[in-house]
Amino acid sequence: MEALRSRLINLLAAPKPGLEEINAFFAELNADTCTSLVRTIDGNSQKRLWEAAAGRPVKAEDLVPTSYEAAQEVIHWGRNSLPLFHQFQKRFSRVEGDEAILYGYNEGSLRWLIGPGYFVARHDEASNSLCVDYHSIPPKDAKLPEGWPQLAVNDRGVSQLVFGGMIDYLRKISDRVFVGRAERGGKLQNNYFLLCRSEREP
Repeated sequence: MEALRSRLINLLAAPKPGLEEINAFFAELNADTCTSLVRTIDGNSQKRLWEAAAGRPVKAEDLVPTSYEAAQEVIHWGRNSLPLFHQFQKRFSRVEGDEAILYGYNEGSLRWLIGPGYFVARHDEASNSLCVDYHSIPPKDAKLPEGWPQLAVNDRGVSQLVFGGMIDYLRKISDRVFVGRAERGGKLQNNYFLLCRSEREP
């Protein structure tokens, strides 16, 4: 794994990292190896990947392939640029009757404290990217995957400190890997994260 990580860091060390080369690098990896690698990549490299992927938007079907039915869970393993508690998952599902919108929530070791961080994800014309919007959560009558936690808003208690007023913007690195950046209160933050789509249950 260290050898793969070194190869990626070398690619990112170029004055202007080429997305084609980065895409080809990740395309060589199987799902398990890709997931393991993504979960080792630090914040500085995440920022470089965000910059390299400028102008490459994400569509809903990139995160939840069309082979999945509505309300079928697709897990994305993630790592953020925070110094602690940086391992997490974003879990997505297609909305019944609207293939351009996804429902989802955040899974991790602190969900019992911070809440599930439910969101609605859709394409954002202004940024030409997929936005994960924590201002919106699925409606109470939404069809969600079996086993997902109870719906909860993001503007109360500890959840407000973590998810309140936040939108995540996603860019595409490869068919399986995506990079995100957080916005809070209308201002982009110096917080990044990577996601790798899984093909199996955790």
